[in-house]
Amino acid sequence: MTRGRRRHHLVRQARTSSPAGAWSAVDPGGGHIVCPPWADLQEVITMAGSSTHPARPWTRPHDWAEVVLGAVLALSPLWFSTDTGAAWTMSVLGALIAIDGLVSLAMPGMIVGEGIQVVLGALAFVSPWVMGYTAFTGAAWTSWIIGGLTVLIGAAAVPVASAAHRMAGQH
Repeated sequence: MTRGRRRHHLVRQARTSSPAGAWSAVDPGGGHIVCPPWADLQEVITMAGSSTHPARPWTRPHDWAEVVLGAVLALSPLWFSTDTGAAWTMSVLGALIAIDGLVSLAMPGMIVGEGIQVVLGALAFVSPWVMGYTAFTGAAWTSWIIGGLTVLIGAAAVPVASAAHRMAGQH
């Protein structure tokens, strides 16, 4: 069924209201969408259209951000003065963050990848203190900023990955 025909089918189905006053729609693929009473018909159609297809690989922007942040952290010892321990710490953690971001991009329904991102971000954040490179200001601030951003982006991606995981399980 083409996208236009599917939307028309959803419009016809969504015109009935459930007993609780919520809009209800039956997707041609077999999914059932229930929206709150205050949702208008266009929201019902949008929700039905997005819930019937799992997230496509290589399209989630927060995972691309993780790849970029990991690459910057891994390469930052090239332009900041560091010692050997700091350089290795930043390179390894940065590479792991970038690799996990790539894995999350390839498999958008894998929830554990987002949890790993949060842990790696926290490790990057505390690494200047643990590894003793707070005296190298540029390297330390890079670890703090990229670690904090990685934690925030990873935590924000958990609901998106959970939804993709649930959608993948419906098929």
